[in-house]
Amino acid sequence: MATVMVLNTICSRLSVCVSSKEEELFHSLFTGNILEPVIPENVPLQLVYACIVLRMLYNIALDTYDKPNQNVVSFKSPSHKRQNIESQRSLESPSSGRRINSLNLTPPAPDPVVVHSGVVIAMLQLIPSIQDLEETQQSLTLQVYMTEVVKSLVRSERNQQVMCDSGQPSHLLSVGHKALEQETHPLHSPLQYMFERLATQNLEPKDLREFLRLGSPLCCLPMDTLFHSASRSVGGPVPLTRIKTLVSMTTPRSHGNSPLPPFVEMDMVAEGFGCLYLPSVAPQSPTGPSVVNVATLTAPDSNVVGGIGSGDRIFPPQTGLSYSTWVCVERFSDPRSDPHCVRLLTLVRNLHSARDDHLICLAMVLSARDKAIIITTQETPLNHTSADWEPEGHGDSCARVWCPDLLQEGQWHHIVLVLNRAVLKNSSFSIYVDSQLITTQKLHYISQNPGGGAANLTVASSVYGYIGTPPQWRRYSRLSWKQGPCHLLEEVLSPHIVNAIYQRGPHYLGSLQATQVNGLPALVAEEKVVFGLNAKAVTHLTLAKIRKVY
Repeated sequence: MATVMVLNTICSRLSVCVSSKEEELFHSLFTGNILEPVIPENVPLQLVYACIVLRMLYNIALDTYDKPNQNVVSFKSPSHKRQNIESQRSLESPSSGRRINSLNLTPPAPDPVVVHSGVVIAMLQLIPSIQDLEETQQSLTLQVYMTEVVKSLVRSERNQQVMCDSGQPSHLLSVGHKALEQETHPLHSPLQYMFERLATQNLEPKDLREFLRLGSPLCCLPMDTLFHSASRSVGGPVPLTRIKTLVSMTTPRSHGNSPLPPFVEMDMVAEGFGCLYLPSVAPQSPTGPSVVNVATLTAPDSNVVGGIGSGDRIFPPQTGLSYSTWVCVERFSDPRSDPHCVRLLTLVRNLHSARDDHLICLAMVLSARDKAIIITTQETPLNHTSADWEPEGHGDSCARVWCPDLLQEGQWHHIVLVLNRAVLKNSSFSIYVDSQLITTQKLHYISQNPGGGAANLTVASSVYGYIGTPPQWRRYSRLSWKQGPCHLLEEVLSPHIVNAIYQRGPHYLGSLQATQVNGLPALVAEEKVVFGLNAKAVTHLTLAKIRKVY
């Protein structure tokens, strides 16, 4: 709070505009070589070191230290952007003698990707501490410049969501409430832009109330306090700019856009991998109790390997299973330059006695070549696969299904895989896309025992899974897709149930227990739900807690 008051005091003493020459000076210092910086003579060392420290924090926030080709700041100073706009206007003005038509073939620089959001919060909190009592003008210039740098990190929708998860709107109000309150403040415009962009993604009720009550307008304070207040804005009307900001926050950018469902983004551009790891899909115990009594039924089994709660789960299920998922592919990979399939589900199991024998027993992918759905139940050793591995798509344990609707980018689709196990006849599978049955074909069911050997009741097998691309299959690609709600069920879903799940839509948050469809209490019995994932339900765990839970 003290730093905010100091910032307000410094800015109140400055009535001149920020110098563009000083902006360019700090811009070259910020974007230059931090190992061998060129220190300007007319800039205090205190401000120079502050600029260098913030540049280091900038690199940490974007995680660019181990990426030499990305260790370049693409941010342009405000004065440089103004010059570009003015030069463009002069070229296109009718008064100019001739118009210059040029084709710019240079691709635009990609938006920076925030990796460590807490470092961005630290940069924001350090901005009020940038001050030199003798050079107040340069202090203000560096504060404005660094605010623009932080502002450049919240332009993309992805970064906005990441920063909202870290509570940046609340930090903006605590650090810059004086600047947000005064329209003439030099930092008012960039801070208001950041708050407006973040609020379109997520805003807590307390932060909205605090924003609307900046300056204590109307009846925010008791009447006896209003008479003793020295500020003229106390008890006055809400500023017009704040009303405009509120309207902008609540107005969609496009009338065709609808609120996005909760999702987890798998972007292969940054790291080449991204997945959801399911550490225990089917918890099992190596030996069952010989005598069942009351204590056995009420006490959790300490021999169960993995999972949450008591009891074990047979895998694969005796009658069959179903997997329901909502996905949206923003960008497919190029099958010639950077092939990368969309791995919708991968289940792996192994015997606890053989730690290195991990077998893929079920895989469901969107092929990188023709975007077909490939399903395989053939056991494949995990250590025999590579980054370009995807199921063959032919044989008794593999199938390939092509659906033209899945070629559309940027559209949400509901995909359901139903595996039906038969004893006296061939097992089969069915694929539904957006509640429409695409195909039903013969397919061998998942082998009851790992490796296809004889059953061994004294040895437990662990079953885990991936949704997405795990690190061992890392491959840089332009592929980017979103994983919405998904469920793995120990039940063969009927077309009626599949259509009912589709009608719930990707915004549905439940586990099919209270859907209120035709008076049915539940679409699927609770004990039949193996897992249900939704990006709305997020819990931050440490490694110690993960070991304790699983």
